[in-house]
Amino acid sequence: MLITDYSQFFIYLLNSINKVEFLTLLAAIATLLTAIATCWMVWEMRQGRIQTIKPQLILLTPSINYDFRWIPLESLQIIVRPEERASQKQTRLPIFQLKNIGSAPAQSIILEWSISDSQDVFTIILNSKILKPYKPEKNDEFISLTLENKHGKQSVGVPLRDNEIVKIPYSIASPTSEFSDPIIIPDGLFNNICFRFICEERLNYSLYGVQGSAITVKIKYYDLAGKRGESRFLITPWLDVTHDNVGSTTNSVDRNHRSESNLRGTLKFSVVPVTK
Repeated sequence: MLITDYSQFFIYLLNSINKVEFLTLLAAIATLLTAIATCWMVWEMRQGRIQTIKPQLILLTPSINYDFRWIPLESLQIIVRPEERASQKQTRLPIFQLKNIGSAPAQSIILEWSISDSQDVFTIILNSKILKPYKPEKNDEFISLTLENKHGKQSVGVPLRDNEIVKIPYSIASPTSEFSDPIIIPDGLFNNICFRFICEERLNYSLYGVQGSAITVKIKYYDLAGKRGESRFLITPWLDVTHDNVGSTTNSVDRNHRSESNLRGTLKFSVVPVTK
């Protein structure tokens, strides 16, 4: 007998078995459907529980501002230090806080720092009119400045990088515990930001300051079950220019681009999450 549709199959089934066997079959089908529904509910509950116990890392803005100073006749070194009333003593570099607001520890944490500006910092420096008197030279990932005048010769070399990867070999507990060590911006990346500010010609006539090149921080981590998580943040630096008097800034540059061009100000940061 060739069965061509479900209705014929159902009629054939009724004719082939008695009522007891038919009811037994229905009960078996009902039991199977109940088991499937129960498994689905258990899976949904498990997924919901997993979502509630996973870690979640966020990056917090530094709680202080930083004094920014570049007076090349005194020193070619860019001086950045915490503002005077700040309690930060261990480093001159800006400190961020990495915080776990989830409900499970995060481990195998990696921070990927990168400058968002597509223009290479070495190109900016080598083409800068402001830095031209200081004879900038590039050597691998370092930049050197040399100044010769009546006071003698001075030079400085610093690392510059557009991106850096930092691995944290510890886990960060939950739910609101902060990482025990400070999250310090990488030195080469920070120098990158500072030199971009020095080369920023808008600061020559700005009454307030300018926004610097943003930094993207990608944070990768794993939970205790080995499942990877990720979050991204955008760090935006801002330099407020310090004024000697109304309508004038300390970093004004004349037409000859004097070597005594100075730059002073207050360096601030903002941090915002980046949604995918």
